[in-house]
Amino acid sequence: MNKRSIRLVFDMILAIAISVSVHQLFEFIFNGFTNLHFSLVLVPLIWLALRYGASTAVLAAAMTGLINGLIDFHFSEWVNIILYEILPLLSSGLAGLFAKYTQKTLNNRRLKSTYLNISTASILVTLAYFALKFLIVPMGTGNLTELSISKLEFWASFALMAVAAAVLLCTAAKAMPRWIIPARTKYLTRKETSSLLND
Repeated sequence: MNKRSIRLVFDMILAIAISVSVHQLFEFIFNGFTNLHFSLVLVPLIWLALRYGASTAVLAAAMTGLINGLIDFHFSEWVNIILYEILPLLSSGLAGLFAKYTQKTLNNRRLKSTYLNISTASILVTLAYFALKFLIVPMGTGNLTELSISKLEFWASFALMAVAAAVLLCTAAKAMPRWIIPARTKYLTRKETSSLLND
């Protein structure tokens, strides 16, 4: 494996570990305490998508969902694990659509455009996650949803998660561009990459 592949695998493992830890922590803290569904589980996966693209994020999301599902559900409940844990997290791959222009604008120090790309990605991913987890999957399985789309809690939870993801990732992009743009990224030319590394 070359350095880029090693770094990609390391970042995947890091994103999965953080996502699983955050999910379990928020489940422990907020379970039964509030009707809001708030977790930062999507943030590391969106970061991975913006850094490496959709396919990497989708793979990491599937593994994250599997681990969370095995912890939250019984080992025999594979349908629930796939539908309620894995499938919603796959929405993080949508952020990969913004990877190229997020990295290009950040490399060119067009921070307003970078923030717009990151914020749009965060909103789109969070909306897809909520739609799958609390609307589409429950309707498809005939089960009651934890959060009804007609309730204020649904939209408050969505807004909190989307804003939190956008703020954290925009802050990371401004503070340390290398956290968003990896060395030898496929989204920048060699000249652009060397310019970034020499800063």
